Amino acid sequence: QFNIYSILLILTEGVVSDMDKTIQSIIEASEKPLSIIIVGLGDENFTSMHVLNSDKQPLTDPGSGRTTVRDCVKFAEFAKFKGDARLLARDVLSELPKQLVAYKKLYNLLPNEHIVEKTKILSDSILDNSLKDEYNT
Repeated sequence: QFNIYSILLILTEGVVSDMDKTIQSIIEASEKPLSIIIVGLGDENFTSMHVLNSDKQPLTDPGSGRTTVRDCVKFAEFAKFKGDARLLARDVLSELPKQLVAYKKLYNLLPNEHIVEKTKILSDSILDNSLKDEYNT
């Protein structure tokens, strides 16, 4: 079994034209190892797009009554960050850890041991280098 999780980034200058079909697709995606990040560009009124975030309640397909099994979407309006790429990145990536953990819990999946060890080594290395840089200045 592959231990792969994907992120779909959608950049859009407009709003969704078929919200029901989009919600159905997100409901299906919520069962997959996938997070969807949507960034609204330009001066469009993106109010309706915030519904897709479903942070407070699951998305529901009005036709079938099916709901998302977990939150897998993050929507952000580019203009609200006034060109600050770091703030935009922090916002759109903020929910990824929670979404990944929710997916793993949904299917009782544990991380592979070698991945956990490599992640620890990498994070220790980054921390060590960061501290060296900080104290060498």
